[in-house]
Amino acid sequence: MILRRLLILGFLTIASGCGKLSVVEPGRIERTPATLRFGLTSYLSPADVHRAFINNPKAIVEDYPAPPRGSCPRFDVLTLSFSGVQDLNNLGEINVSFINGKLHSVHFFPNDPDAYLSALAQSGFTFDSKGEFHPSSHVRGWAYTSHDGRRYIAWEDERLRDEINDWIIDCS
Repeated sequence: MILRRLLILGFLTIASGCGKLSVVEPGRIERTPATLRFGLTSYLSPADVHRAFINNPKAIVEDYPAPPRGSCPRFDVLTLSFSGVQDLNNLGEINVSFINGKLHSVHFFPNDPDAYLSALAQSGFTFDSKGEFHPSSHVRGWAYTSHDGRRYIAWEDERLRDEINDWIIDCS
């Protein structure tokens, strides 16, 4: 009878979230980097990416440091933009996004999105019915239109995205 009560109490504690461990800081878990695009891999630092595009004009799109609070670890967001980037004979701009100093996604805004999507398809990329592709293990890509109407193609490390989503669910 006591064992049964302890099991029920344990289940209720877990179900109510009282026994939940705090969320892991996104990017803290050591993982093998995944190849994204433009010679970039996930987990690179902003300095590493800046060196890769040292000759391209750079702008800061977003810089939002969020210190730890309560049981939630920090959640620093930095997005940099580099213009004049070329891929598959298509010129455009890339936005690179970092979480806690680790590169997690690359968004390419080609000057001619239709030509770029065609070039991607010719180079072997296969898009599914949702406009997504999976070029390698742990990488998801998609074609989409931004809030300001610009079309882009993106690559992200799904493992970092999952850590970000866990933080958002537990801490926002």
